[in-house]
Amino acid sequence: MKKKKQKKVYNPEDYPSGMTITVYASYRKQLGLSGRDYTAVKRALELGRIKKNEHGLIDPIEANERWAKFVNPDGVGSGNRSHPIAVPNQQQTQDVEQPNILTDEEVLRRKRLAEMHSAEHKSRLDAIKVEEAEGELLRADSVDKHIFEAVRIARNALLNIPSRVAILLASETNEKKIEALLDKEMRNALDGLARKVGVDE
Repeated sequence: MKKKKQKKVYNPEDYPSGMTITVYASYRKQLGLSGRDYTAVKRALELGRIKKNEHGLIDPIEANERWAKFVNPDGVGSGNRSHPIAVPNQQQTQDVEQPNILTDEEVLRRKRLAEMHSAEHKSRLDAIKVEEAEGELLRADSVDKHIFEAVRIARNALLNIPSRVAILLASETNEKKIEALLDKEMRNALDGLARKVGVDE
């Protein structure tokens, strides 16, 4: 005959450091308590019904007391007949939108503030349009075009200097005359640029 396999008996004294989740679930099943499987015990840990000790294990005596207080805080009736009370966790509480009720005074204050900002913005736009019409402000694209044209004129004027003075410099040996000639050409180029800019303005 086959011998019947003896059912394991879980005794807290055999686990001085504490029980694992699986062992504690089996221990609760042995006592006929609720929360007798791995998932229920793990959930109880996550909700803070019970906690692990410094060894990372579960003290069965302490855990049973905490569990009983949680499901039956008034101590009425037995733990076997009690059912866990669903308590929303912190995340669920935060997800609930709180009503935002505005008083009539607050609505009026916000309306006046919006009207004030709108009037201020319109005033700034009107001032910009007036300054632009009076020539005190220039459009960005107009300024860019003006600068490009001025640089182009200056570049061409400076590049044309060598071809104009090359023959004169070739026959001149006096350093002061050469310097004066170059100075004159440079000034003529810059003066031409200044006149051009003045005309465009």
